Amino acid sequence: LWDAATGAPLAVLDGHTDVVNGALAFDRGRLLSWSGDGTLRLWDAATGAPLAVLDGHTDWVWGALALDGGRLLSWSEDNTLRLWDAATGAPLAVLEGHSNRVTGALPLDGGRLLSWSEDNTLRLWDAATGAPLRVLRGHELSVDGALALEGGRALSWSEYSTPSWGLRASGLRLWDTATGAPLAVLDTAADWSRVDAAELANVVPDSAALHHSLQPGYSVLDAFGDVALLKGGRHLRICRFVTPKK
Repeated sequence: LWDAATGAPLAVLDGHTDVVNGALAFDRGRLLSWSGDGTLRLWDAATGAPLAVLDGHTDWVWGALALDGGRLLSWSEDNTLRLWDAATGAPLAVLEGHSNRVTGALPLDGGRLLSWSEDNTLRLWDAATGAPLRVLRGHELSVDGALALEGGRALSWSEYSTPSWGLRASGLRLWDTATGAPLAVLDTAADWSRVDAAELANVVPDSAALHHSLQPGYSVLDAFGDVALLKGGRHLRICRFVTPKK
């Protein structure tokens, strides 16, 4: 812990036995950290004193977030997500189903969770019980991220291969979060050599999706219409908006 005004050290939070991958502050003056040692730890935010060890994952913990109702959600290299009691650190549920590293998760309306993985899928879960609800299939390679949109939809992004060219291009997909059904494929890769991988997507005003790639440039996509509006950078192009065949 550091003094934000002066930069002076305040406390060392010592306990993890491997790389600390992240931390967050949440209610009642507490901190949550997670690590390559397979554990999460609760700390007193004022003093740095340890409060609880959340032990259950069998491999690296890659992320966590605080949920409503005094619970925590974590995800791991061990292919699972786990729910925890935020007050005591006690395990509540193991969310099993992914067949590879879970790379992220977020809460949705209606008491549900959305997770994504290197098994190329996203999954919907009951946030109260951890029960599986739907599997969202369509990405060809690891799903790198997702976000919730208005209207009961979600946007996810991934990489997909183009073996004949020896390149990879970014892929974004829209989903119905109630049913898990695919709604559209947002093709931003008309210029394969310039879009290497979908790294980040954010919702921007006027109900468009802003897609960033690892290469210089950007793509603005109409999230409701039939065509993408613009891809920019050193070159401008019109991108395709493809509706999956039923």
